[in-house]
Amino acid sequence: MAYASCDPDRAAQVEKILLDTLDAYAAAIDPAEIERAKNKLATHATLKGEQPLGRMMNLGGQWTYLRDYVPLEQELERLMAVTLDQVRGLLTEMPLVPRTIVRLGPR
Repeated sequence: MAYASCDPDRAAQVEKILLDTLDAYAAAIDPAEIERAKNKLATHATLKGEQPLGRMMNLGGQWTYLRDYVPLEQELERLMAVTLDQVRGLLTEMPLVPRTIVRLGPR
């Protein structure tokens, strides 16, 4: 999901920039970006796991969708093992098209 907020008179220009950015992203992604994203997600998962409500929501979601319990340590191992090639492969397998675009504005 991506979104932008702008003056209504610039909506078409901003939408074009956003869509062009999404289209170019798969080719432009680099290893440092993958590492930053993994670290950010690992930090979020760890901090969320330290809050009782956050951990229980995560456990409930895992059980609802997977019928399985995955310990935080295993989640983090899986996350940190993601490679640039896997991300590029996923973007090739599941491109960011077709899209659903929703516009909210005064007109």
